[in-house]
Amino acid sequence: MPDVRVGARSLHWSRIVERVNQSATDDFNQVNEDSMKLGTQCDILLESSQYMRDVAPNTRFTANVGMNRPYLWNPRLSDAFTNEHRDYVKNGDFDYAIPEVRAYAKSILHEIIVNYDIDGLVLDYMRNYLNQSVDSLTDLCRDVKRWLDEKGRKTGKSLELKVRIPSEQIVY
Repeated sequence: MPDVRVGARSLHWSRIVERVNQSATDDFNQVNEDSMKLGTQCDILLESSQYMRDVAPNTRFTANVGMNRPYLWNPRLSDAFTNEHRDYVKNGDFDYAIPEVRAYAKSILHEIIVNYDIDGLVLDYMRNYLNQSVDSLTDLCRDVKRWLDEKGRKTGKSLELKVRIPSEQIVY
């Protein structure tokens, strides 16, 4: 499952945001050049889906979309994005209560659904319920499900939507 991130840079070749062009720092504070190489040299989402179709055609190919914080793995990118879009971020996470934040995230999700051969999406943005409401969660998930269903009708495939909801947060 390839990882996609809602933020100012991407590993897939987005028409909305620019490609990752900086190295990442891992959990052990080691510099990792892989993300920079991937972002500039290939469309990892496209190439991964093509590879999976060739090598394991009966395997479902689902994209995991990180949607909480922009670029935790790269503090320079994270700080730059947070400073540039202060109104999008609250307590370090995207504030999905703001319609513009949802529209921004939706534009990236729609692009992935329309342009890539995926079998579904996993939305990973349920870590902090403080920046969300029932309405904001329902709004985003409803549109994403509708787009997946539309693509499914066109392709004849059943596309799935999964949403990560932490069991320890009873408010969900």
